Amino acid sequence: MDAALLRPRTAAPIGWLAEQAPAGLDRRWLIESCRAELVWARADWLEITAGRDGWQEACLPHEQAAARLLEIWGLLHPLEHRLGEAIGRLRAQRCAGWDVAATLEDVRGYRRDRRVLWQAFRDAACDYGDQRAKLGWTVSASGCVFQNARTVSNLWRRAS
Repeated sequence: MDAALLRPRTAAPIGWLAEQAPAGLDRRWLIESCRAELVWARADWLEITAGRDGWQEACLPHEQAAARLLEIWGLLHPLEHRLGEAIGRLRAQRCAGWDVAATLEDVRGYRRDRRVLWQAFRDAACDYGDQRAKLGWTVSASGCVFQNARTVSNLWRRAS
């Protein structure tokens, strides 16, 4: 980071994050939460440095985990869409009595690729959750973020 920063970078406040990514479906909440983290990171960096670029290098560990999760999601989401289309095409071809060997091979390939990406997505989600927990913010089973008041860093944030 630049030594001329006026103040250190901070994580997104839990209230602001909850407004940006309302609790709901776990996967959708997770994606929106990560997007909000990166929006906060860029805005915070621009405020500190008066508009200079280079905010990606100054990302905090939980923001780096959020970026990794979004990168994997960017690969997984289109693959799931193609898989859905291929399954629909496979059903239509079977009903029409056509040869489905090529489409069936496509479906198998998409499922194989999706399995690998889903594991990477789950790992990235766990890493993001672990990094957020180090800040004293945890994610409940319902997907709602809450702040643990007993964490020393949170006591300092609440006092300031």
